Amino acid sequence: MPTHETRIVEREDLPRVYREAKELASPTFTWNDLGDEVLIVTVGADYSTATLMKDDTFYNLAVSTSDELREIQVSGDTSLWPEGHILPRELGLEVLLRAPDIDSLMHEYTWEEQ
Repeated sequence: MPTHETRIVEREDLPRVYREAKELASPTFTWNDLGDEVLIVTVGADYSTATLMKDDTFYNLAVSTSDELREIQVSGDTSLWPEGHILPRELGLEVLLRAPDIDSLMHEYTWEEQ
């Protein structure tokens, strides 16, 4: 039976925990949960996704303009996600490590409003 586990990961442990995360666990990493600015990264076997909330607007990190939908696992559910918003797995970790510098993330990466 699937279970949900919440835990706090210290910044120095994040790279190890992220790289050890297994797709079957459908891991989701959240920075500043319930804050004014929130970063959510989901992790799959060979991909990640990054969603950012800033100024009450949600954005997805984009690596291309492809709108073709692909089926992926997001928080334990199968979801259709735009191909251009499916990231290389390590990019999710890169973005997480840049939080809490949200202004820098917004300027240095391409984000598309949901």
